[in-house]
Amino acid sequence: MVIHDVTVAETSRTAPSAREPTSTGNRDHIDETQRSRSRGLIDSFLELAACHIASRWSIRSHAPATFGNDGSLRDWLPVTEIAGTRQTIRLAVNVIAYPVISSILGEVVCVAGIRTDTLMRPEWVRLYPFRRRNLPADRQIHKWDELEISVAKSTHDYRPESWAPNLDAFKKVGFLSTDHGWRTRKPLVEPLIVDSMEAVDRAQASDQASLAAVRSGEVLDLEITQRSAGELADATKKAADAVAQGNLFSIDETVQDPLEPIPINVHYVVRYGGESEPRRLKVIDHELGQAYRRWRHQYDDVNQAIRTKWLDQLCAPKLETIFFVGNQKRFPTQFMVLGIYYPPR
Repeated sequence: MVIHDVTVAETSRTAPSAREPTSTGNRDHIDETQRSRSRGLIDSFLELAACHIASRWSIRSHAPATFGNDGSLRDWLPVTEIAGTRQTIRLAVNVIAYPVISSILGEVVCVAGIRTDTLMRPEWVRLYPFRRRNLPADRQIHKWDELEISVAKSTHDYRPESWAPNLDAFKKVGFLSTDHGWRTRKPLVEPLIVDSMEAVDRAQASDQASLAAVRSGEVLDLEITQRSAGELADATKKAADAVAQGNLFSIDETVQDPLEPIPINVHYVVRYGGESEPRRLKVIDHELGQAYRRWRHQYDDVNQAIRTKWLDQLCAPKLETIFFVGNQKRFPTQFMVLGIYYPPR
């Protein structure tokens, strides 16, 4: 069976109620625990609103902002950091992860690529937060589109590759094809390739590097496991809450369906020379998620179809398989496969 290349188309909160005075003791006294909970709920709501507004509009503002380290509201008002030093860059998109639900930002996507305006020294760029489904059809982006986009550094994300994009100020200026042996892609990717995940770990420890292109090593297996019913129920609720949150704060956004959670987890099992144990690398590539959603209606065994594509075909000996890997800010030492690069040898 040959699996053809995937073409990607594509809380509410209740305010704390007034507390009744206690029936004994000083009726004006309010328990400090209750007071803290009330403040916490209010702060969380304000934080949610502020971050939603900041992520959509503050990149067009030059208002000052304070920024703290204690999880307070000012942590989520990165106006100066987002709007203070803007620049226009060009990059070739090579990573689009499957969307995730953030408790603060709602539905967001990790989009990453390699700058095309610094060809003498290719650089990784992460665009975050990126709301891909909110874009109109004629502005949807796909892997290997070349973008010109206005960005600014955001100090609430310490990862050196992370930039906050202005989604109102970007345009597609080209596309890097696979013609002539991937000739237009190789000058960008090849200078960034490292030989092992151990090298990725060292770069993270020394430079906080959070994106890398790494050789696949010896691919032993592609593990596909079912997510638990509880995990799926929780993911479904978070997706519905994110849509409600977007509707609550939106002005003219089109109402969209909640994000559909993919009911499987997929891991590459790989071994690198010099390491005693294989590594399990979770795959969160958007193409894999979309493939599952489409192929479940086309194949009797969708899991086998995914194995055929992502193991037998993309990791075939005739290809030079490279994993694009990245981490999450909360878990800097845990890298996942965000995309795959597979030119012929």
